[in-house]
Amino acid sequence: MKNHFLRLVCGLMLAVSMSACGLLDTFFATKQTATCNVSPRLPDHPVAEQMVAPVGAFPVWFVTFQSVPMSEFGRSQAPYNGGTIRKSLVVVSTNLSGDLVITGHQLDGDATVLFPLKIDEEVENADGSTTIIYSPDDLSDRMVIPHAQKTSFGTWAKGYAHHPWAAYYPVPGCYQLTGSFGGLTSNIIVQVLDA
Repeated sequence: MKNHFLRLVCGLMLAVSMSACGLLDTFFATKQTATCNVSPRLPDHPVAEQMVAPVGAFPVWFVTFQSVPMSEFGRSQAPYNGGTIRKSLVVVSTNLSGDLVITGHQLDGDATVLFPLKIDEEVENADGSTTIIYSPDDLSDRMVIPHAQKTSFGTWAKGYAHHPWAAYYPVPGCYQLTGSFGGLTSNIIVQVLDA
């Protein structure tokens, strides 16, 4: 009986000591999974009537997924085993001018978003999906759209230009995309799910 009482007292003293030092909170925090604070859509943005509501802030807005499973991306072959999303647009304000530079990195890991410059080959699989074959020089760590104030496609919203873009995500995770245009930057957060 003495042993059980002594263990109980020691256990309580340990818990109180850990709590006083802030170690108890750290212990329980490591058991929780981190959340990805995905950027909200802007349904009142002028281009939202023409396309899916974008995310971002002046002067760059992204028309892309917020959270999506990796399985919905175009597959690729080694050494690029992640996936490519190709149905995205980026919108810029025509009040500014210059080149738009898009970059991206993983917030909960070391991965860098890459941007396809070209696709060497696409193979259609038996299940109807497509596998993309990249060469090492087919991907870049940035996408540059020259003179981005001049639109690639027509937009109905006056004062905005938009351009298609694609991105390769190497692994699931929480990613920050950055658009730099006219001396300003806009950041958004998207999530690639492990499914």
